[in-house]
Amino acid sequence: MKRSLISLPSGKKISKDKVARAYVLYNYLKENAVGENNKKSAVQIICTLNEYYKTRQVVEEDIQTLRLSVDLMIGSNVNGYWIMCENDKTDGYQYIKNQALSKMEVAIRSGVSPDYFYKRLNELKNKCNNTTDGQVILSDTNTQDTITRRYGDYLLNE
Repeated sequence: MKRSLISLPSGKKISKDKVARAYVLYNYLKENAVGENNKKSAVQIICTLNEYYKTRQVVEEDIQTLRLSVDLMIGSNVNGYWIMCENDKTDGYQYIKNQALSKMEVAIRSGVSPDYFYKRLNELKNKCNNTTDGQVILSDTNTQDTITRRYGDYLLNE
């Protein structure tokens, strides 16, 4: 049986089943986790969406997929995930930035040349063009459209 795959803007290919599962999480966040004050932990997500999620790792994988493919910015910290609003007090990406720097530091202290990271960062900069505009959005209707990143403030009024 051949699995149907969808390409993300990063070039990564994922199955339509994973897209459908991630879309369930996306809708859950849009309805329940708009703004940092309404963040939901991985445990809360697993308990609420237990038909789709059994482990924290799967939640994290789908958050990563969503960050690469949907129009709303998804923030996170050690306490949970949320749709970012303009007036959120913290940088929703600070946790990711800290993790990346920590992992690079460990690698460099372990002997990986800093030049490796310079090269990879330049490749990523060229590939991503420093913006997320024009990414492909995933939808439950299997259509693909280009998008522009935005905050989720408008969801608070719905």
